Amino acid sequence: MHFHSRYSDGACWPAELAAAARDAGLEAVSLSDHDTLAGVPEFLAAARGAGLVAWPAVEIDCYDALSGYRSELLAYFPRGSYAATDELLAGIRAERRRMVAGLFDNAAAFFNKPGLSFRAYEDAELAAQPAGRPAIKPADIRYGKTDLFRALIASGVLGANTDYREFKKAYLKTGLLGPASFPKPSVEQACATVLRDGGFLSLPHVGHCFDDDPKRMKKEKARFDALIARFKGFGLSYLELYAYGGKHEQALNELVWIQAQAMGLGLSYGSDDHGPEAKKARIGSFYGDFEGFPV
Repeated sequence: MHFHSRYSDGACWPAELAAAARDAGLEAVSLSDHDTLAGVPEFLAAARGAGLVAWPAVEIDCYDALSGYRSELLAYFPRGSYAATDELLAGIRAERRRMVAGLFDNAAAFFNKPGLSFRAYEDAELAAQPAGRPAIKPADIRYGKTDLFRALIASGVLGANTDYREFKKAYLKTGLLGPASFPKPSVEQACATVLRDGGFLSLPHVGHCFDDDPKRMKKEKARFDALIARFKGFGLSYLELYAYGGKHEQALNELVWIQAQAMGLGLSYGSDDHGPEAKKARIGSFYGDFEGFPV
């Protein structure tokens, strides 16, 4: 119920992900690209053709000033309608695309790489799609900092083993390559828009808010309670059990499960698959018995 395709920062096309889900033995799935639903029609057709239950979904980057939350929300649309959400995200993608193009220009000047071009990068991305796939509109793709990172590695500016987090710390957080803080809606606005479409909201990987540390999550239970209560007030229906990886995964998910029971929320499940080379769980490696949406 939580993975990404090449329409955002994943490595596989939607139909390939549907095939992977089928091969992994999953029964119900959702493609949840960052800030774009453009890959949903292809994914639904492939997933349902493979005998899977599938719902439209998206992962929305958002923030909440009062709580300090700056992460994402998962939105699911089992009724099949998401026009208002799509419209909101289209404007955000357009501004992100403009800003990423600016980062490419700044990086070309900073590293003295005149051949580094966002247009060339985008053309290569679009040309990489397999023959026979549905045509992609550039405006449908959600670009981000990882695109610049990949381009710098491909051009030889960065070594193949460069850590993305170190790259961000050195070049983006310092402002060396220009502004890198992208626009995003508030949690309240995102929730209201999704609910207008008849969608359902899940809070993903909430353990990240506590540095994936179950001891800290317990110690800061009052903050955890306040965060979930606030988001439930905006319309949150689910908390996500997540493939955190490492020795704390079970403890983190147990705390999330307890919180969901206490707050009257359902549970969703996410591997957060980004592709073979990403340091994330793969499709089928993390799943659960989802009860379905009340529609």
